[in-house]
Parts: sequence; C-alpha cells; structure tokens
Amino acid sequence: MVVFCLVFIFISVQGYSQTQLKKSKGSLINEDLIGGRKYLNKSSRFIATSEFFHNISGDIYMREKKYNQALKEYYKAYKYAPNPKLATKMAVCYINLNNEKKAFSKLYYAVNHTPSLFRPYYILMSMYSKQGNKQKTIETANIIINKKIKIDSDEVLFYKNKALEILKSYQNENKK
Repeated sequence: MVVFCLVFIFISVQGYSQTQLKKSKGSLINEDLIGGRKYLNKSSRFIATSEFFHNISGDIYMREKKYNQALKEYYKAYKYAPNPKLATKMAVCYINLNNEKKAFSKLYYAVNHTPSLFRPYYILMSMYSKQGNKQKTIETANIIINKKIKIDSDEVLFYKNKALEILKSYQNENKK
C-alpha cells in the first residue's frame, strides 16, 4: 500500500510538472516571459532532468537576452537529446556572445545532421555575408533557394526571399 501511495504521488507530481512546462511554453509563444518563468519555476525538480525542461528554460533566457544562462540550459538539454535545432539555438547564443568560431561549429553540426532545416543555412548565409565572404554567401544562398520545401511556412519563405535578395544584390553589384 505504501509503495502504491508513493507511485501515485510521484505520477501526480510528474503530471503537474508537465502541465506547468506546457503553460511555460505557451507563455513563450505569447511573448509572456514573466508567465513563462513563473510556470517553469512551479514545475517540479523531478523533471529538471528532461530535455524539454532545459530547452524551455534556455528559450526563456534567450528571450531575456541572457545568452550565457541560455547556453547552460541548452547544453543540459543537449546532453539528454542532442539535435540540430538545439545546436542552432546554441549557435544564436554564441553569435550574440561574439564567438563566431563556436557558432559556426554548431551550425555545421546542424546542417550536416539535418540538411532539410532552413534556419541553420540562413544563419550561416548571414554570417558569411557579415564577414564579407561573398563566395560562401552565394553558395549558401543557392542552397537555400534550391532546397525543397517539406512543410510550407512563412519562415521558410522568408529565408528563401532573403537568399534571393542577397543574390540580386550581388548581381546588381557586378553590373556596376
């Protein structure tokens, strides 16, 4: 009976914590950082070992422009579930911390492990352009433009349009 009660309590705490994490994610979507932090803090430390917990926590820090704290959380999440989307978030933190070398490393990981993602290519293209690396910028822009769209979204169309703009600007530059 005691074991049953302990299991029931544990499951209840887990369920409550998952609900708080989902509310935290919903707050992030609505740009409510205070609400997101509140729900995250209410979630149980039992699930502080989950990728989802650390990912959401990192997202909140990122929105607050606390890039070092975001990186710490993303690395914890990465330990549980390494994936290209997390690597891309980490790269954005490194860019904001002026560490291009580590940003490039994370972006290369992302494009090599999931070439179908557009965001890492877009960030790479932007970094190459900022560096003045015309050849790499054009190569990456062409990859974005020629990449097949798996799921049509405004985000993907934005990346493709930006890549086209960059190519057109270089073409106009060559005409002069």
